[in-house]
Amino acid sequence: MELTREAIWSHIVRMDRRKTTVLVMDLQSAEISEELQLKNPEYVDRIRRVVVPNVRPLLDIVRSNRVKVIYTIVESLTQDGPDHSVLHKMVNLHVPKGLMGRKGPDRR
Repeated sequence: MELTREAIWSHIVRMDRRKTTVLVMDLQSAEISEELQLKNPEYVDRIRRVVVPNVRPLLDIVRSNRVKVIYTIVESLTQDGPDHSVLHKMVNLHVPKGLMGRKGPDRR
């Protein structure tokens, strides 16, 4: 099978929705925050131009076929972040433990 977008979509549509779950990782607001936009505009631009437009049709297809979608929240296990991923270290993105659960516009 040639690995084209159409081949992938047609395979997804044939999946048994009772045995299939789509796991969405690293698509949270911290990935496109104003702070990260200022530090790494190319990274945020690529997420907005490439990643989101490619994930959106996938989610539309799986949802229309009633396939379960699970989202992850990526955060460090510590406040200072020595455990965050290599990619997040490269773009200087650190989501401290508990940040995603905090209330308010600045999440403090």
